[in-house]
Amino acid sequence: MVSTNLKFSDWITMFENTTMVTALIDRLTFRSHVLNMNSDHSYRADYSNQGNEN
Repeated sequence: MVSTNLKFSDWITMFENTTMVTALIDRLTFRSHVLNMNSDHSYRADYSNQGNEN
């Protein structure tokens, strides 16, 4: 399992070699399930705000 908060296009900022980053992403995503959990909606913020209303 690999977890990151960076988009694949931003991985180039971590690694210098663009070709190697492309190959790494290709191998990580081959026959895998990519779960995109990026959202503008924060469930934790909603939950914590519910406690303040009571």
